[in-house]
Formats: sequence, C-alpha cells, structure tokens
Amino acid sequence: MVDGVCLCLPRAVMESIGGLDEGYGFFHGYDKDLSLAVREMGRRCVVVHAPFLHRGGGTRAREFGANPEQAHRDVALRDAVTNRFVAKWGHRLPCDVRPRPRRIRDWIAARLLAAR
Repeated sequence: MVDGVCLCLPRAVMESIGGLDEGYGFFHGYDKDLSLAVREMGRRCVVVHAPFLHRGGGTRAREFGANPEQAHRDVALRDAVTNRFVAKWGHRLPCDVRPRPRRIRDWIAARLLAAR
C-alpha cells in the first residue's frame, strides 16, 4: 500500500475506480483505499524514491494535551474510518487490523455471550 504523501496515477485509472472515496474524509484511509482499488484492477502500486522536505506545522497529536475533546473526536473519527476500511477491504488484509484492546474486548464479549 502507498501512503498518501504524493500520489500520481493516470486519469483513466482514477476514473475507472470512481475516484477517491470521500467517505474517509481528510483523516485516514483514502490512500490505502486507493492503493487497494488500483490493485483490484490488476494494476500495481510502486514507490519512487523521491525525498522531500516537509515544512508543515507538525502533527495534531501535540495539541491533544491542551484539547482533550479534540483528541476524543480525532480518535473516534480514526476508529470510524478504520471500520469503514475493514468493511470494504477486510477480505484483502493479511491479518486482523483491529487494535489489540478492541480485539481483546471483542474476544471477552464473545466468550461471555457463548457462556450464556
């Protein structure tokens, strides 16, 4: 999969896969979704060694201490996007991508339901 720092693909490919899935919003997943959609077409993704200098403002995670509500919103959005991605591409993923605490919680819940 390709990370969405800088993506380049032929217009015909982009049109044939329906463009970017806007359901991911600006946060996570659109790049991985695009990579898998391209691969589903029988095409391949490649990474070109092209170093660049990032002059951005850093990461939003630095602000989480000062704004815990924003942190909770971002984590909830990331979880929703991960769920969307797994629902769409889970059949192509090599492993369970749920975070470990969620896997453990789901396993315990399943055991408790089975014990009833």
